[in-house]
Amino acid sequence: MPFFLIFLCLLGVSVHAANNLVVIHVDDNYHPYSYAENGKAEGVYIDILRSSMERLPDYEVELRPVSWEKGKKLMESGEAFALAPVFYHGHDWKYVYPYSFPFFEEKIIVVCRENILSSHRSGWPEDYEGLRISGMVGFDGWGGSRFRLMVKQGKIQYSEYQGVENNILLLGQNRADCMLAEERSFNLLYAKLQEYGRYVVSDTRPALVKGTVTGLDPVFIGYSEAAIESGNYPFQQQFRKQLDNVLYQLYKSGEIEAVAKNSFSKQRYGLVKKVKGKLELGGIAGSINHKISASILKEAYDFLGIETNFHTMPAKRSILESDLGKFDGETQRIKGIGKDYPNLLRIPVPLLEIEIAAYSKNHDLRIESWQSLKPYSIGLRRGIIIAESYTKDLRRVLVNSESQLLEMLLWDRLDIIIGNTYKLDSLIRKQGLSSVKELSPLLIKQPLYHYLNRSKSELADRITLELQRMKLSGRIDQIRIETLTNEGLL
Repeated sequence: MPFFLIFLCLLGVSVHAANNLVVIHVDDNYHPYSYAENGKAEGVYIDILRSSMERLPDYEVELRPVSWEKGKKLMESGEAFALAPVFYHGHDWKYVYPYSFPFFEEKIIVVCRENILSSHRSGWPEDYEGLRISGMVGFDGWGGSRFRLMVKQGKIQYSEYQGVENNILLLGQNRADCMLAEERSFNLLYAKLQEYGRYVVSDTRPALVKGTVTGLDPVFIGYSEAAIESGNYPFQQQFRKQLDNVLYQLYKSGEIEAVAKNSFSKQRYGLVKKVKGKLELGGIAGSINHKISASILKEAYDFLGIETNFHTMPAKRSILESDLGKFDGETQRIKGIGKDYPNLLRIPVPLLEIEIAAYSKNHDLRIESWQSLKPYSIGLRRGIIIAESYTKDLRRVLVNSESQLLEMLLWDRLDIIIGNTYKLDSLIRKQGLSSVKELSPLLIKQPLYHYLNRSKSELADRITLELQRMKLSGRIDQIRIETLTNEGLL
């Protein structure tokens, strides 16, 4: 009988240890990282923490949403054991200590109205003197000490508002010039506002552009020093040690980043209503700009649930087919073709820039305009419609490839050749043609845009928003570099 009682007592201790309840209070209004939805904690950080807690079988962990100010008061009084997410505040929050292993890092950037960043502003915060900058309530460490000093000196006007979305909308209303934001949360929420029609770029509401990085902030779980000292959490040291070990292992294995990416993707997909369908798009045969643009568009339309097929042919034939509706649109063209092809609708997000330059063996040649080429025999590849239009009254030869142009130049059959800098620079470099030089300045530097036939105009807003998101995140530039590298042009 005594043995039986001892057994029950031991069993009771084991069950008690296996059910230690740990409440971690979490921010209820920090989209997309930590927020409340129907009273339940959700967000990127919540997914990371839940993934971590699953590896702590001896503890029952509750992630309880709370307003930020209330959470801080609970921590200070010792009524709360832990709060997340927090940055390091050892210098001013004396009641928060210790901190967990850092489970994430936020990149803090400045985001401005497009016209503000038309001037070069690479130096933070000095290049932003005289501007109105907004930030989020509760993030008083963002921007750094020099920024805070400039605010104190009146050199920068600073104000705080609740949440990323409100700060974005204030920029659109011209109530601020720039805002401080965490980069990935800004990318997601700016796309959300556009998708829902709450931020529509117009003449009076400019696009928002990311500026310089202002800082990197590790993210922690903070523990209440008062709660620990109260003795109400006898398991706290063992819990913190086990959790730190789990967080470290997840960090080293790359699982934290994988969980974060999946969480961002889950939230992003929730913004977009998928449509099914297929597009047949025309493009210019042999054009590297077509290949880059096709790669960008394939990814963008894939995200929208739309299959894309690309058909290449001579430039004039392709655009005519698209205008007549035989194709659903053009992969990429310059701005302004609508007057000649009225059935084509331009998508207003530039995919890349076309650069057309002149090349010669005569390094002393100076060109100031297209007309300055008049005394010379020139050659260019068929299909570069804008170059063809500028040279129609000049002594020119049209050929089918850049290789032919270089051969004719080397054999002195032409004085000057004109073409895409991507292609010609690569061929000159690969063939070691040191005698051929690019002439300054560039003849053409213009953005290229995607066009849809007006019969597909219902897709225009959706593809515009997705391309804006890709451009803002840097994905368009990344695809351009990947394509050029794969084609051996970099």
